Amino acid sequence: MPALPLVCCLIVLAADPPIRADLPYAIEFAPTQARFVRVVVHQTSGGEPCIDELEIYGPQDKQNLALASRGAKAAASSCISGYPQHAVAHLNDGQYGNEASWVAGAGQPHWAQIEFPQPVVVHRVVLSRDRQRHYADRVPLRFDVLVSVDGRSWQTVRQVATRAAPVVLRSRPGSFAGVVPPPPPAPRFSSQGRTTPAGAGELQAATTDEAGLMNLALQ
Repeated sequence: MPALPLVCCLIVLAADPPIRADLPYAIEFAPTQARFVRVVVHQTSGGEPCIDELEIYGPQDKQNLALASRGAKAAASSCISGYPQHAVAHLNDGQYGNEASWVAGAGQPHWAQIEFPQPVVVHRVVLSRDRQRHYADRVPLRFDVLVSVDGRSWQTVRQVATRAAPVVLRSRPGSFAGVVPPPPPAPRFSSQGRTTPAGAGELQAATTDEAGLMNLALQ
């Protein structure tokens, strides 16, 4: 019998979709029991990573298991100092936006973690950078999702390598996006002390009011 040709099959995984700074980015994996879920960030769009909310869901859950109000605890490798709006506690406080977010301090590796009160089955991690759309830097682009039952032995359940999608930012609080009109022209005076006729486009004072009375300020 002639030998059968060896057929090699390559499984090409679809590239991870681009991540937008202002939208939740969902990462799914096989349902796994865990008490700890950790996101380890290896690369960002610039600077240390920022996450405004780290959410975790089970296979059937529509409720966020990672919320502090449900008893979950947030931890991180580090946190930038001197900025009260950036704190580890903001990872799972249920608030979105840069003003309630976590930014890692200098040095690697960078990671953010959620610990549940007891082991649960997890299936999806959702993160975002700034859902208020004021900032688009510090977006995690290459990161791993790890799970653990005891906090010592870790299993990588998902690796993500993506790129940042363009985002049109809103004006930030305190900034002014309006157009300031030019000031009116300065008044001009003749040698007798009276105002001279204004040029084209300039303001002129009314000589009389609606009743026909003369404006004494021009005398």
